[in-house]
Amino acid sequence: AAAAPPTHCGPYGIPLRMLMAKDVGNLLLAGRNISATHVALGTVRVMGTTALTGQAAGVTAAVAMAKNRCLEEAAVVDIREIQQKLLRE
Repeated sequence: AAAAPPTHCGPYGIPLRMLMAKDVGNLLLAGRNISATHVALGTVRVMGTTALTGQAAGVTAAVAMAKNRCLEEAAVVDIREIQQKLLRE
């Protein structure tokens, strides 16, 4: 009999764009109401991850405010700075 395929896929990133409201500009959502397929939602809805999405939303908003940018622009132009701040914290 063939062995079952492994079910563990290791660490992965969560795109910041998952936190961006689809129909409302300059709005980030965090927690269990983020945009994901039913498959991905199974891993991003756990408490630790939802807390980190809130932190990512806050850091992104702070960077955007400091640079006088909209959130969508900051998420593209300042993504490395946002990632580094999140890693440091």
